[in-house]
Amino acid sequence: MTIKQIGEEIRQIRQRQEVSFQFLAERGLFCNSVYRVERGENYALGTLFRYTYYLNARLTLDGVDMSTAEELGQVLHQRRTEHGQSLRAVAEATGLSERQIIDIEKARGGKVESLERYLDELGARLNVRELNYGA
Repeated sequence: MTIKQIGEEIRQIRQRQEVSFQFLAERGLFCNSVYRVERGENYALGTLFRYTYYLNARLTLDGVDMSTAEELGQVLHQRRTEHGQSLRAVAEATGLSERQIIDIEKARGGKVESLERYLDELGARLNVRELNYGA
């Protein structure tokens, strides 16, 4: 899924669950952040994880649940190194700086557009899924 498609899926989950903007705002996700996610605009990677958490949803990387940005970063680092790709090679291929790649891998920030370019280079696929307890 693209970041835009993930945003649309998140919007649908929020609407199905009837989660209010007030509920999200009380947890630190304000309307402008919610709108940016749902429109698939560029925003902080941490926002994506917080939003999916409050919607009782999870991001998946190639079908494996990723609960935190730290977990995602560790998996991406492992994949990059297993494929023998250096920071410099990935930076050149994606147009990102080495610092941006390190920030994603160490969960020290980063934007979703940078993550999307990094995922494309690794051939990885990010999705979102709604958790259904008791179903």
